[in-house]
Amino acid sequence: MSAEFRYRCGECRYRTPWLDESEGAWQLAEHYRRRHPRVGPGGEFEIRRGWRDLFGRLFR
Repeated sequence: MSAEFRYRCGECRYRTPWLDESEGAWQLAEHYRRRHPRVGPGGEFEIRRGWRDLFGRLFR
């Protein structure tokens, strides 16, 4: 199942573009390192599942 993730910073309004899980997590960690160096990474994430996954489940 393919999915894209978008991570949001818990300290400011920054959010990543829709990416795979590891790339999104890495970009959020880099954001925290640059913009919030004294704060550990946090925030939230969203998951967007692809249309192919939806159609795959409907037509099995």
